[in-house]
Amino acid sequence: MSQISSLLDDVQMKQHGKHFWLLSTTQMLWDELEPRVSQLQLCAIRLACRQHSLTYEQSFVLQQCVQRLTQARRSIDRFWRRPFCFWQLVHEVDAMVLRILPESMLRERALSIRERFERKVKEPAQKRLYDDALSSCQPNTIPERDVLAGALRIINGQADKGFWILATNTVIQVMSAVILVLIFGGALIFFPSYFTDINEGSILLFSLLGAGGAIISNMMTKDPFILSVGPTTRYFVYYLFAKPVLGGFTAAFIYLLVKSGDFLAKPPSPFLMGCIAVAAGFSGDRLLGATMDKVMANLFKTSEKALVKPEAFARDG
Repeated sequence: MSQISSLLDDVQMKQHGKHFWLLSTTQMLWDELEPRVSQLQLCAIRLACRQHSLTYEQSFVLQQCVQRLTQARRSIDRFWRRPFCFWQLVHEVDAMVLRILPESMLRERALSIRERFERKVKEPAQKRLYDDALSSCQPNTIPERDVLAGALRIINGQADKGFWILATNTVIQVMSAVILVLIFGGALIFFPSYFTDINEGSILLFSLLGAGGAIISNMMTKDPFILSVGPTTRYFVYYLFAKPVLGGFTAAFIYLLVKSGDFLAKPPSPFLMGCIAVAAGFSGDRLLGATMDKVMANLFKTSEKALVKPEAFARDG
């Protein structure tokens, strides 16, 4: 009990501290953590009032919840926060605390879980599995605690996956913008002569412009990830390296085709060649990138770690 009280005092002090006046992510995390610690303390008080000593299971669950909430509290103060870690910890506590909540507190939580499950879970198999068990969420009846914990894990799992996709997409978009600025800035600074006199050495320039066109295509695409859940490094390599390389290859191919001059009455101007390179990289990602997405979707079709059905993520060719 003393650990919970100490943790609650610390969280409340942080909650109303230097971040209180800011509408920041840090403030939102403190606001999410404080009611969970308060509920855990209330749960411990009510359990202690009803019996002289807690059972071993109740003591163990309380201890585990305190440990996880303490870890979540420490993750907020880190310079480089890990929001995935924070939400995973607090969601684990949400499911664990259901096993020890007094019935007076559990009834309200059961109705809330039932409402959220009906609103957010759309998978037919999951709905068939839990609908009958949760249908007993009436004012005078409470489903089994394990059923409530399982349903809550499904709800929170969907929220965690959606947050993970959003966060990773945002980082990729920002890094794509930075790379795009570097590509076009470098093209204007280090290769100015290639815009006034087309020569064989300008293939590097047009490959870079083609990579920039592919990055523009990526930034305009809002498709979810087609890869299985795992280390996020693979997504950065795929979107920030593999696809720009494909766009650069397409632009280089078009450049060599245009340089052959067999079907052109007049060589295009350097500026027009730059526009062609960007358009070639953009189109290459749209056409060839769609094929890459379908191939990778087929590779991960049978993966047990698939986020959702991979076919849904492949863009139409």
